[in-house]
Amino acid sequence: GRSADLRAFGADGESMATGFKLFPGHNETILHYCLYRRDIRKILLVRKNALKVYSSHLIAQHTDHWSSDQDNKSAGSHRRVHVNTKKFARYCGFNERFFDYLRGQLERTGQRYISLDFEDMGPPGFEAIRAAAEELGCPVAESTELRMPIQRQNSPLLSERIENFAELQKEFEASPYEKFLTD
Repeated sequence: GRSADLRAFGADGESMATGFKLFPGHNETILHYCLYRRDIRKILLVRKNALKVYSSHLIAQHTDHWSSDQDNKSAGSHRRVHVNTKKFARYCGFNERFFDYLRGQLERTGQRYISLDFEDMGPPGFEAIRAAAEELGCPVAESTELRMPIQRQNSPLLSERIENFAELQKEFEASPYEKFLTD
């Protein structure tokens, strides 16, 4: 299973901030503890492409390889999965409700938070990493060279990781899910 993923920012060598990466259904006790504590800063990291999230989730389920820093770095890299369109639609709804719930609770309780797109975590400008560091009180100078902190554990190409990709292209045509087919 998955455990909370601890990360630290130390932009100036002195400022440090530790955070938890929580997923829907991950650990409700920690989620609610963090959600309602006003002294804990919140960053909602959202991935724009739900099909990439879902297919990564399926690969992790099949391989029991949940993060790129586990011992077997290639466990998910060549795995292909079959995507059931009805299950994918349910997953999208569940994920959307989860983030709506988080935003609603944070707004209802008057808490500050920022929402960042996963796709902005890397080059060219590392905008999301700089915004996260700023929010955590560890600003990163523009002159600081940043490296890609994320090691991909699955192929970035959906057509390589989804065995029924051609079928999905037909089924998703002119639907709200069509936007997720872009590699």
